[in-house]
Amino acid sequence: MRAAVCHEVGSLDNLVVDEVPNPEPGPGQVRVAVKAAGASFVDGLIIAGRYQFPMEAPFVGGGEAAGVVDAVGADVDGW
Repeated sequence: MRAAVCHEVGSLDNLVVDEVPNPEPGPGQVRVAVKAAGASFVDGLIIAGRYQFPMEAPFVGGGEAAGVVDAVGADVDGW
């Protein structure tokens, strides 16, 4: 899958679209095939290292997405 990965905290220019492995859902989790995603002001703060909860690079940011559940882990019922 493709993901916008932040390899170095600082500038928004540090985001790179990379190929990364598809994650496999664990117990109680689902995997969503993302069809649309957004980037917010908070995402910009996190990438810049200015958010209250810093992230350690590399990471894939973002909390806004819509898509289709394409895999479920064990113990998932009625998602």
